[in-house]
Amino acid sequence: MMKVFLVGLPGSGKTTLGKLLSKLMSMDFYDLDDEIEISEGRSINDIFRDKGEVYFREKEKFHLDRLIKLDKNIIISTGGGTPVFHNNMDSINKAGISVFIDITPQLAAQRIYHSEKKARPMVKDLSEEQVVHKVKELYTFRIPFYSQATLSFKTGNKDSSIFAGEIKKAILNHLDKIGRNIRF
Repeated sequence: MMKVFLVGLPGSGKTTLGKLLSKLMSMDFYDLDDEIEISEGRSINDIFRDKGEVYFREKEKFHLDRLIKLDKNIIISTGGGTPVFHNNMDSINKAGISVFIDITPQLAAQRIYHSEKKARPMVKDLSEEQVVHKVKELYTFRIPFYSQATLSFKTGNKDSSIFAGEIKKAILNHLDKIGRNIRF
């Protein structure tokens, strides 16, 4: 079975691209954070507040492993920190194709601050300047994990539909290069 994992900073567009890719490739889409929220019956913010990050990361690992075991072709949008914990990046790369959506920390911070800030536990109480600083720190810390991805794409404000088409083409080229014939 074919698994495609999208990794990258919060605000990089993993969920948007994952949904578009799932349509282009006729694969089911899963957002790892959504899976956790559904299972827990509460938001990621509430989980962080009530149970802490260690608990959240354990649930994240559980749901990542559960999705990996599904017997079907799927696209998975991971959380920004997923690759960093519990050897998740190794698990991801063993299970399928990982795609790093490489956004500048400044653009990610701008997107987070202006549209998603309240939904992000690590930045919800920060000023715009503090969000930029925090995202730069995250990028510096996480880039060694993200850079282990099978495929990597620099993004900016590209049109999401065009960008998803570029990712699909690269995935198909990669599969062809390694001799895997998967039909979508």
